[in-house]
Amino acid sequence: MARLILIVLAVLDLAAAAVLFAPLLRTRGWTKVPGVIIGIDDRESMRTYAPVVEYTDGTGQTRRMSTSLSGGARPPVGSQVTVSYRSEDPARATLTGVPGQAGAKWLFLVVGVACTVGAILV
Repeated sequence: MARLILIVLAVLDLAAAAVLFAPLLRTRGWTKVPGVIIGIDDRESMRTYAPVVEYTDGTGQTRRMSTSLSGGARPPVGSQVTVSYRSEDPARATLTGVPGQAGAKWLFLVVGVACTVGAILV
């Protein structure tokens, strides 16, 4: 029974880590620039929020983007973030560095690996 619980926990934690690390993998090779959170759109019906971020692309054009996030502490307006965009399409951007979210990625990964090792050893 203990092995089954560890396997379930490992699968759930590793799946959560994969979801959290996905934007970093998907945006490899994209241009990364600093951005600043200029507002937060609350989406209480879905328990998510969407930081509105302003950044400047490689041509010097100031752009705005927003993306839904959930869980964790909401970053305050004025927070510095990392924005990644395709050089050929600067309007297509995503957040890859949000304050307070880096720890969650690593926590899920470490716990998932620990549960996997535990399931093997039990």
